[in-house]
Amino acid sequence: MVDSDLSAGWWSDLWRLLTIADKVLIVTSLAACAAAYDSPWTEAGEAFAVSVEGSVHGPYRLGLAREYEFEGPLGITRIVAEGGAVRITSSPCANGICMRSGSIRRVGQAIACVPNRIVAEVRGDSQPERFDAVAR
Repeated sequence: MVDSDLSAGWWSDLWRLLTIADKVLIVTSLAACAAAYDSPWTEAGEAFAVSVEGSVHGPYRLGLAREYEFEGPLGITRIVAEGGAVRITSSPCANGICMRSGSIRRVGQAIACVPNRIVAEVRGDSQPERFDAVAR
């Protein structure tokens, strides 16, 4: 017997043991996960805003190829907008995770330099102003 035959037989035996309610729950859960995964970032952004220690700057247009500098507690972070996307090109943080995160271009996506307290978020027309969290 081939391994692929074993795996196929195991799956069909398991599927026969499940009730109809189990099968409906599995299929519904998979469909909901697929829809939730793609839906927040389907719209391409038109602008981005930058938050420095809670103070919001922008919005800045994504269509303009330009470099921006923002000063955080550790020093200057450079953010480049080009080709409809935005990315962090240099920052004084120790690990440089923000620079290796790549570009963002979809509404709701964000990129952050946590040690320097700088967050860039892509925004669009249909995105309402909202709070991610409120802390005192």
